[in-house]
Amino acid sequence: MRMFSEKLLKLVEIARSRGEAINFSGVVVPADLDLDAFACPENPLPGVDFAGASFEGDLDLTEVYFDGPARFTGAHFAGDLDLIVARFLAVDFDDALIAGCFDASETRFRGPVSFRNTRFEGPAIFRETQFYHPVDFSGATFKIPPAFDDVVFPEGSRLPLGCDPV
Repeated sequence: MRMFSEKLLKLVEIARSRGEAINFSGVVVPADLDLDAFACPENPLPGVDFAGASFEGDLDLTEVYFDGPARFTGAHFAGDLDLIVARFLAVDFDDALIAGCFDASETRFRGPVSFRNTRFEGPAIFRETQFYHPVDFSGATFKIPPAFDDVVFPEGSRLPLGCDPV
C-alpha cells in the first residue's frame, strides 16, 4: 500500500507543477490515505477531483490546504474522513456516502459547500467549523444527529431537517 500512496503523491506533484487540477475520479484507494504533506499554506493542493472514488480505508486531510475546488461527488468512504483544521475553497460532497466518522472540526470553507443527498452513516462533527458562503445540506441524511457546536451558518444556507445548531 505504501507504493500506492507514493504513486498517488507523485501524480499530485506532476499536476501541481503544471498548475492543473488533480483528477482521481473513479479511483479506488485500497488503504488509508494521509495527505499531510500538504498541511501548510506554502504547499497547498490544487483542485482535486475524487468524483465517484472509493476509499476503502480512512482519508486524512487534517490541516491540508486546498488552492482550488475539491470534488467528492458520489464518492464512497468506508472509513473515517478527517478534515480537521483543513482549508478549502469550493467543495462538493453531493451524493457521497460516508460510512465512518466525518470530522470537519475547525475547518474553514472559503467558497460554496454542498452536501446535497450525502449519507452520513457515522458521526458527523462540525465543531467550530467556519462557512464563508452558504452551505447546502438539502436531502442529506444522518444516522446520528450531526454536531454543529459553535457553527454560524451564512444566510441562505440549507440546513438538515431538524437541525438546531448551537
